[in-house]
Amino acid sequence: MQKAIIAGALAITMAVIVSFASGEAKMKITSSAFQEGGNIPSKFTCDGGDSSPPLQIAEIPSGAKSLALVVDDPDAPSGLFTHWIVWNISPQTNAIAEGSALKGVQGTNDFGKPDYGGPCPPAGTHRYDI
Repeated sequence: MQKAIIAGALAITMAVIVSFASGEAKMKITSSAFQEGGNIPSKFTCDGGDSSPPLQIAEIPSGAKSLALVVDDPDAPSGLFTHWIVWNISPQTNAIAEGSALKGVQGTNDFGKPDYGGPCPPAGTHRYDI
């Protein structure tokens, strides 16, 4: 089975929970490129352009000093696989454009790169947590 077909069957779970001393505040992260729990278009995978998807961030807590973004695949055969990690993102950031480099500190993903690395599963359907 071609990776493009497999990548097209991927599902994404998008949820970010930020805890504060006063309780929990839930941020919302969505993408205009696909629906929560839906398929990730191949252009955001290793079969396509491997471009980062556009993201919108809502309900950022007013007391946030900075944001962090971690994109993980909990279904990877070897265990949790990190596709993208960025921290020290301005809390005024409410959108991330498709294919853009985030302003912040880029961590090294499990591909060994300091930027986005799209889904590239060997087989099956995988969930991606943000």
